[in-house]
Amino acid sequence: MNWCGLDPGTGPRSGQVGSPLAVTGGRNDEVGCITCGDVAERMLVRTIDHATGLARCDGGEEVDVALVEPVEEGDAVLVHAGVALVRVA
Repeated sequence: MNWCGLDPGTGPRSGQVGSPLAVTGGRNDEVGCITCGDVAERMLVRTIDHATGLARCDGGEEVDVALVEPVEEGDAVLVHAGVALVRVA
């Protein structure tokens, strides 16, 4: 067993039959992050502080946009745990 109590070669990232990634071809269709249970949400960037890499998005939420630079006001981003992961159309 490894540190999280699983036998080596098992679990959701193993690709074994019965794991979410094996069933969905590498995609986890269960809602939420397999680590924290949170989901990515689509948000619109309202204002940006380029000096800090932070943006105000829908609802006034502060989001780190450094991973998806360059970002402009009005861009849509997928946000998980306060971090923009990808720009979306």
